[in-house]
Amino acid sequence: MKQCKKNNIHLLTFYTEGGDNDLGLNLIDVKNTFEKKTKKHFSSVKILSPRKLIKNDTKWLTIFEDQVEWTKEQIKLTGINFPWNKNWAALNFLLWKPILIRDTLLNDDLVKTGDIIFYHDINIKTYPEYLHGINKWKDFIHYNMKNKSILLFNDNNMTINKDTKKELINKYLDNKEDPNKLHHIWAGALAIRKDETGISFINEWHNICIDKCNRSPVTSYPNEPGFIWHSQEQACLSILYHSNFIKFKDKIKCCFLY
Repeated sequence: MKQCKKNNIHLLTFYTEGGDNDLGLNLIDVKNTFEKKTKKHFSSVKILSPRKLIKNDTKWLTIFEDQVEWTKEQIKLTGINFPWNKNWAALNFLLWKPILIRDTLLNDDLVKTGDIIFYHDINIKTYPEYLHGINKWKDFIHYNMKNKSILLFNDNNMTINKDTKKELINKYLDNKEDPNKLHHIWAGALAIRKDETGISFINEWHNICIDKCNRSPVTSYPNEPGFIWHSQEQACLSILYHSNFIKFKDKIKCCFLY
């Protein structure tokens, strides 16, 4: 029996160069290793940096706006010493991630209707496990995305109240769910199919993240039981998953990648 042709899977990732190029770590060697390990396993591999993105479109200057001093000022204004990550703040609380995935899904000529974009974080220096099973990723994604448009991942058994500030939980979940019983979503990897549902999902993540109040670590409740810190775009992804699960439930799957 003739098998149906599988849609292409395009790997997308992002790295920083540090130095005079951006406010991130120098991950150039990491980028080169990751590219070498992955390029033969996907229909295309796109690896972008702030410098490359800004060169192509100056809109990225705003997207990468440094928020370190703004965050320090918020601590002074509120008088609350909430936990925060300086590296995340320097890259505008990772607003680049949903925008990069959305732009690639909508505007990359290589990505045809029905194709899948698989985004994965790149820092194999800090997380060497990212190199495990790369040769199996494509088949894993095809298998788990049969009749699905969105594939999300867990990375532990953490609940969303650990890395999502109370303000965001109250705003979107409206006390309908107990955050102690809702698992968080890992934003280090996700797969989105280029179809109506996949585009709708990525647009909604983008719309939540574009509001700096949703991404920023500023919170009036830093001492909530179990709270570690606000994980910006990842927290927004968890909120989107749980607040819109009914809408996407037939087309979304969440599992462990590792």
